[in-house]
Amino acid sequence: MRRMGVVFVACLLGLTLNVAQAQDAKQAAGQPAATSAPEAKKPEKPMTEAEKKAAAAKVIKSMEGAAERQLAALFKESIKRPVDSLSKDGKTMPSAAMMFVNGGVKELDIKQKDVPAGARVEIYRAALRAAARHHTIVAAVIYYTAAAPEKDGKKQTVLVAEYEHLLGVSAMRIIPYKFKDGKLAFGKPIDRKKPFVMFYDPQKGSPNNG
Repeated sequence: MRRMGVVFVACLLGLTLNVAQAQDAKQAAGQPAATSAPEAKKPEKPMTEAEKKAAAAKVIKSMEGAAERQLAALFKESIKRPVDSLSKDGKTMPSAAMMFVNGGVKELDIKQKDVPAGARVEIYRAALRAAARHHTIVAAVIYYTAAAPEKDGKKQTVLVAEYEHLLGVSAMRIIPYKFKDGKLAFGKPIDRKKPFVMFYDPQKGSPNNG
């Protein structure tokens, strides 16, 4: 073992001498020789807890603004389809749309006419979840009609918009509607938070649906 240690040290010394000789040769030939790594800069003064909270609040506020603008653009591009359908037939089949990273909007469609409304919603959720998991979209919305109780206990039909955004938004917009003098009229919309089913929940790090 001692002999092997001596051989190792001898090899190491030989390697060091060879490197030194190679550097001398480079300098003689006018080539720059290897130098040691520069000293690392000293770390800046750490942020206080108050500064961290202020910085985080600023980032969150800017993110919320971006999410709101993109969702508004998504609604504007996709709401026409369910509204037109309601105006003509008094009912609408579920529809969906998604917004790409570049801001483009694409509506989803199921060609088979005999697919029930409930199944269509689940198909749309699965398709949008797959697109969200592959990071190709930033926002998604699904429209469908549902029955909801009024304050006096009577049922009314509402248009529901399930929407989510990559920046941690997951809610549903409930829009009451009725026909007045043969024309479609919408009531005041209500937004309610809901569990994430398409994008990842930023608070939990994983989708609620597993």
